[in-house]
Amino acid sequence: MSDKLLIVHPDPGSIAAVVRQLEETGFTVITCTLNVDQVESLLIQRALEQTQGNVARAARLLGINRSRIYRKFKSHLQPATAAPT
Repeated sequence: MSDKLLIVHPDPGSIAAVVRQLEETGFTVITCTLNVDQVESLLIQRALEQTQGNVARAARLLGINRSRIYRKFKSHLQPATAAPT
């Protein structure tokens, strides 16, 4: 069984102390320098992969509006248009 732990705190000193405590108790700690915008993009990309590109299902999975996904990836995702008749 794999346990995951995410601790978010605005004080870098507190983060360093928590990381030290985790390492001392045998946890492997991986630090990350992504900003919130990058994390959001990664989460959306993962949700789109899990839903085979279905934006509506990905939005439901993430608990956001699908318009947010379209805005985030406006240059990459375009809503399907009706085929000409």
